[in-house]
Amino acid sequence: MSKNKGKEPGSQLRWTQPMCDMLFKMLVVEAEQGNKPSNKYKPQSLDKVAKEIGVKFNVECYASHVHNRLRTVRKEWKLIQDIRKKSGFGWDDNLKMITCDKQTYDAEVLAHPPHVPYLNKKIEQYDEMAIVVGKDMATGGFSKQWSEPSPLVENETPQNDIQNPEFEGDSNTLPKDANEASNGTSSKGRSHRKRTYAAMNEDSPFSEMTEQLKQIAVAVTALSHGPVNTNELHKIVMNVEGFEEDMLDEAFDHLVNDEKAGRAFMAKNDRMRKLWLEKFFNKTL
Repeated sequence: MSKNKGKEPGSQLRWTQPMCDMLFKMLVVEAEQGNKPSNKYKPQSLDKVAKEIGVKFNVECYASHVHNRLRTVRKEWKLIQDIRKKSGFGWDDNLKMITCDKQTYDAEVLAHPPHVPYLNKKIEQYDEMAIVVGKDMATGGFSKQWSEPSPLVENETPQNDIQNPEFEGDSNTLPKDANEASNGTSSKGRSHRKRTYAAMNEDSPFSEMTEQLKQIAVAVTALSHGPVNTNELHKIVMNVEGFEEDMLDEAFDHLVNDEKAGRAFMAKNDRMRKLWLEKFFNKTL
C-alpha cells in the first residue's frame, strides 16, 4: 500500500493513461464539491486524489505528484489556447477540435511539430481540462467515460520511454515561490557590485556572470544559422540532469515555440543549460 503524506521526498512517479484518467475524474468531482474556489485546488483535495491513485494503482503517489501533474496539464491547456488564438485557425465546439486548412496546417507543423496532436483532431478531455486547469466552473452531474487516450501523456513521453514502457515523471517536491527566487537573484546582483575583480575566483558569482556573457556571445552567433533541429533540441534538453522529465518536457515545448531561445540553448554548454533551466522553472512555478 502506498504511503501518502503529501510532501514525502525521495520518490518519483510516472503517470500512465489510466492514472491520468482517474486524476481528471476525481478533480472534476472535487471542483463540483467546491474544493477549487479559485484557480487552485485546496490542499486536502490534492491529498485525497494522491491517496486514492496510490491505492488504486499500488504506487507511491503524493500531493506533490498531483501538483506537478497539474503543471503539465496547465502547460498543455495554455498551448491549446495559444494555437486557437492564432490567425487562420478555427474552433469546432461540438468536436472540441482546432480547425484549419491544409496550407495553414502545413505551415504550422513545419514551424511547430509538437502542435500536430492538436490540429484537425478531437482534443480528448477538453471539457475536463477546462474545469481542472481552466477558468470554467464545474456543475453538478458532470460525467464522462475516461478511456480515450490523450496527447497529455503521449506528448510528454520522451524518446527513452521506448526502452522503459513504464511512465516516469513528476517530482514530489512542491515548487518554491517564484518571487523568492527572483528576490534572491536580485540581491546577488547587488552583492556582486561590492566586490572587486581581483577578489573573484573561478567559483565566484562574478566568474559565473562572466561565463554567462561568453555563452551569450556564442548563442548570438548561433541565432543566425537556420531553423532549430527539434530532434536534436529534444535530445539536448532531456539529457540535462537534475530535473524531472515532465519539467524538461515543458522547457522543450517552450524552446520549440521560441526559436531564438531554442538556438541559444543549443549553443550553451551543459552548465549554462542547467542554469537556464533553473531560471526558467523559477519563473514558471
